[in-house]
Amino acid sequence: MTQFDVDNFIQSHDPTAAKKIIKGAISTFDNIAISFSGAEDVVLIDMAVKAKKTSTFFL
Repeated sequence: MTQFDVDNFIQSHDPTAAKKIIKGAISTFDNIAISFSGAEDVVLIDMAVKAKKTSTFFL
């Protein structure tokens, strides 16, 4: 894994654009995991699946 600059990532992404952030994270990292604690967070998984349909998700 390469060094990740959180501040640069935040500055280069619109914080209100969740889809862009998820796509950016998926393209930045080889392996990524999403966790959730409630029903409202399931939308993150749906967005990630749509962002990279070839991903394998382990539940």
